[in-house]
Amino acid sequence: AVRDLLPALLGELAIISDRTDAEYAAAGPEPGGLTVETAALAGPIAELHEKIDALADALEDVGGVLARHRKQLDTIIEALNDPQVGVSVFGLLTYSRRSSLMTALELRAQTTGKKISKPWLERIKSSSKQSLAHFKRPFVENREQVGQVEGLLESGDAAVEAGDAFLEQSNRFEHRAFPANRPENLPDLATFQEAEFAPEMVVIPAGEFTMGSPEDEPERRDTEGPQVEVRIKKFALGIYAVTFDEYDAFCRDTDRELPADEDWGRARYPAINVSWPDAQVYCEWLSEKTGAEYRLPSEAEWEYACRAGTETPFWWGDTITPDQANYDGDVAYNGGATGEWRGRTLPVQSFEPNPWKLYQVHGNVWEWCADDWWDTHNGASVDGMPRVLSANWGIEDKVLRGGSWGYGPRYLRSAARDDFSPVNRYIVVGFRVARTLTS
Repeated sequence: AVRDLLPALLGELAIISDRTDAEYAAAGPEPGGLTVETAALAGPIAELHEKIDALADALEDVGGVLARHRKQLDTIIEALNDPQVGVSVFGLLTYSRRSSLMTALELRAQTTGKKISKPWLERIKSSSKQSLAHFKRPFVENREQVGQVEGLLESGDAAVEAGDAFLEQSNRFEHRAFPANRPENLPDLATFQEAEFAPEMVVIPAGEFTMGSPEDEPERRDTEGPQVEVRIKKFALGIYAVTFDEYDAFCRDTDRELPADEDWGRARYPAINVSWPDAQVYCEWLSEKTGAEYRLPSEAEWEYACRAGTETPFWWGDTITPDQANYDGDVAYNGGATGEWRGRTLPVQSFEPNPWKLYQVHGNVWEWCADDWWDTHNGASVDGMPRVLSANWGIEDKVLRGGSWGYGPRYLRSAARDDFSPVNRYIVVGFRVARTLTS
């Protein structure tokens, strides 16, 4: 395992480089940049090779199906709407064997070395991710056509799953080999994504802020007071609400029913019809998959990140228009203009992000927080931890933040809060994940 130096990824470089296989096998780690001794990483390398072996077996199964059905395959490729979809998988494994993942796996035993270079590892990881994404595409987008070849859909899905597991293990290995790459060591407002299926996150700096709204804020509600000074520890927060793409990956991995999208769109649209317990189980699954602690944010963390250092009703100022957020645009706020009421969700990266890179903290979907509902901030914790009324998980009403497409602008303010039953699923509610950062 120490000898191998992740050479299963070497063939990936062949896709974007002119060097020959023999040159790859002889090259070893590139000079320059940080390096790490492999002797201390024997265990993690062995774990990674378990995933490599599983991927090799899965790809061999796909290759066998392709070999048995070459003529039928040619007909299907011609019938695909996008010929590149066919080329990406069938060309990768059949027509360009030298550049395939299988070639990389065959090269594994040929490589030697005692150190791993950080630039080398990063470049290999990037090209591997790209290649596996190309491989995955036809099995996701052209399932009906691919399913015409006996055994191809099943073997392809198994290879996609093995590829995802391999990339996940690669991320864990990189964190072990180069701890400076871990989110815990990233600077404030740096972004990261720990796995292909995981949400993109941003590092929220530690600091203090005033939670709640002042008594003279227009359309303020009593539940937003009294104001409390809160200290927040450094943590990470999803740049946007969890998408259907991200939530559906969890559902498929755990054999859960996919939530309805109301025919508004999936992919990069926010996952809706997700209860508070659903969101909690998703966080537990994501934590298990990544080895990190993912969770729902406390409402103090949520408001702190939403405000991003501002004190106005919205992070951009005192008024709002439908050009800035997705809400009931028939209703005006504080002298602002009315406009379009879209009556549905929009993709998660619509509109401008706030100064801390967070999209749609105002509007689109309400977002579950970890806290049980309290009707004032009296007794709120000053350290930003969630307030819990009951030891019974998911029984008490839970806090919602951010407003939604179906609500007026007063509910979108940074200090606005509401409560819903945690066990129900709503078309106006989604969620955003937080990640604990430990030193």
